[in-house]
Amino acid sequence: MKNFILIPFTIVLFGAMVSCATVDQKLTLAPISAPFPVSASQSLYAKGTVISSNQFSKSKPFAIVTKVKVPFKATESKVDFGKDLKAELAGTDYNGVTQLQVQVANVDASLIGWIPWETEMGTILALVGGTTATIGVGANVPGALVPGLVITGIGAGFIGLGIYQANTGTIDYTFNLNGVEVKY
Repeated sequence: MKNFILIPFTIVLFGAMVSCATVDQKLTLAPISAPFPVSASQSLYAKGTVISSNQFSKSKPFAIVTKVKVPFKATESKVDFGKDLKAELAGTDYNGVTQLQVQVANVDASLIGWIPWETEMGTILALVGGTTATIGVGANVPGALVPGLVITGIGAGFIGLGIYQANTGTIDYTFNLNGVEVKY
């Protein structure tokens, strides 16, 4: 009887250790919604004309670190750094941004990393538990029904947890924004 339960558990443990997944997300930089001109070059287009860097009355480099949470299930998302730039220039007399560079500093998917393991482990446990209960009843093995049903319930719990995290989990992106605040 002990071997009858131990063998499936050994298979479950070794089988559940092999798990992998990929996430395919596309982030697009949306047009920056800011009440001032923003440019990736050294000049600005403002007041109907191009203003070059030698026409700025003052300038100052800046660096911002910002985080964006994207739902795990999202395949496409737009990112707008307008509010980050507004906050950077708030309370200053700078009225534009030039030489803006956006870099992805970090992608943290650790919060959703367990999803494949949970769903695979849950599936394996549910199958092993259901098989144990069915064989136990069919072969009239005393004491096999309850453990089999318990294992099936634990498996269903893991599957439910995986589905919950897939629906609520996020991938966290950290961006470095660098540029020059300018007054023209």
